[in-house]
Amino acid sequence: MSTSLGVGLIGAGWMGAFHGESLARRVPGARLAMVADPAPGAAARIAGALGARATAEASFRASYGYDIRGEVFGSAGMVTAGDIRRDTMTYYGEAGVAGGTWRRNVEEFRDAYVAELAEFTACVREKTTPKVTGQDARAALAIALAAIRSVQAGAPVRTADIG
Repeated sequence: MSTSLGVGLIGAGWMGAFHGESLARRVPGARLAMVADPAPGAAARIAGALGARATAEASFRASYGYDIRGEVFGSAGMVTAGDIRRDTMTYYGEAGVAGGTWRRNVEEFRDAYVAELAEFTACVREKTTPKVTGQDARAALAIALAAIRSVQAGAPVRTADIG
């Protein structure tokens, strides 16, 4: 009987491939058990290369590069986070303004993703509560869904109204 923790992965895109490889090769005590993705052959390609099973699920990717930005406006001020630029170099020329952008989130967040997977694996094995809980994930999802519905409706949507 194996002492490693089998982990299922949803998404076989760039981030999923990185997470799968991390689980299979970099996270002590973990093994990649299953990969899911909607793209034909995507899950099977990653799962086969890393010794896991495959099925189908969902994913999203921005065509111009990895973009993880957020802005919150309020009566007392504003908070912004994130940037699509790879570095602070910006070129200004006759054709316009240009700068390098992150093409994949694993380029920017590699160490954070490995640490996240290592903590998750340790928490499951040690039966402890992770720093970021399922409740935190549901709250983040409610914010994202409310933002999407707000854009679709052209009106504010409260997170409390997300079911």
